[in-house]
Amino acid sequence: MIRSLKQRVDEPELLDDPGIPEGELIDNLKELEWINRLLGGHAITISGLKGLIGGDRSRTWTITDLGCGGGDTLRAISHWAGKHQIPVRLVGIDLNPACIRYAQRASQSYNIEWICADFREAIPADTDILINSLFCHHLDDSSLKELLLLMKNKARRGFVINDLQRHQVAFASIWILTRLLNGSRLVRHDAPLSVARSFHRHEWLTRLSEAGLASSRLSWRWAFRWQVVYEK
Repeated sequence: MIRSLKQRVDEPELLDDPGIPEGELIDNLKELEWINRLLGGHAITISGLKGLIGGDRSRTWTITDLGCGGGDTLRAISHWAGKHQIPVRLVGIDLNPACIRYAQRASQSYNIEWICADFREAIPADTDILINSLFCHHLDDSSLKELLLLMKNKARRGFVINDLQRHQVAFASIWILTRLLNGSRLVRHDAPLSVARSFHRHEWLTRLSEAGLASSRLSWRWAFRWQVVYEK
């Protein structure tokens, strides 16, 4: 259970294997949604959206989620926007067709658009706000810089990133939690590894500065998350 977290771990997650059985993938997406609800992950993204949207209900806000997975973040945003009467167009993009199929099935009562494509080629031109949640730690440094520059250039209003903090307490806690709750093979392997692949504060600050995003707001959130908000 104990491993050095001084540096980011460069070890692939099982979830990133395109050959993973679809049934296992779907079980994992359901587990990730449950963990997000339990640990308040959706609230971090929504609080960032509040700062970018403010009280402006005079227009429809196009919000696009990059690496949307099973779509739970967009479903949570849909609930929030509906409750507060904020007009939104919600778009989810993911490269994995199994993720998109599951997102479509799980979101039949929602007005959300789903796109199976490389996010580099599929962001709607009218996107106001780009978001991603638990996505950045899957990327190497070069791909992360490319993502940050893309989000900076494509979002008309700004973007919100919600990702993990690399921390021993976070690593040990999720390792124990996924075993106490009899999690699947994927979540028991990937959840602690996700923490080990994530970032310290100074690493985020360096990467944001290198991408010309030094004005971004970087905030620590419970439980062991980083929120990055960039506003144009």
